[in-house]
Amino acid sequence: MKVSWGNRLIARARGAGASASIAERAYRRSDHCELELVLREAETEGWNGARLDRTLVSLFRSADELAGFRLNGDPTLRFAPERPLAEVCVHELLYDRDGRDVMPATPSYTNYSPHLPANAPDLEGPLIFARDLRDQNHRLRARYPDLPAYLYRDGTFVRLP
Repeated sequence: MKVSWGNRLIARARGAGASASIAERAYRRSDHCELELVLREAETEGWNGARLDRTLVSLFRSADELAGFRLNGDPTLRFAPERPLAEVCVHELLYDRDGRDVMPATPSYTNYSPHLPANAPDLEGPLIFARDLRDQNHRLRARYPDLPAYLYRDGTFVRLP
């Protein structure tokens, strides 16, 4: 299921080993582009949870140091206004906009939670619903190589190659 960049940030922080409270506070109190860059480094280098937690805490800023933006339709998106966006962050925003140069009337991601009850509790059923983590999707596909993969967008399932 395609979800917002913010949703992906929190999921990736938790998946990389950050504690739930640190991941949530990092999301609420950090520049999201800085958070993206740290998560990419942690994922690439295989940091442990303690190192990731310490690094995420170092990103915390006060509310007056961050500005809210609706660049992808997400009102919780935050950046430090004085810092230019890294190219990977621009790509995340464009992905949420579905590659368009103008903001769509509604974001091109969806709330996937209504589909979660369709998952078998042991994830061994014929369907597995998961959030779209872009570069991390290969891990799920490798675990379930016999299941076709689809992206749910705008109420439709689109088969992935």
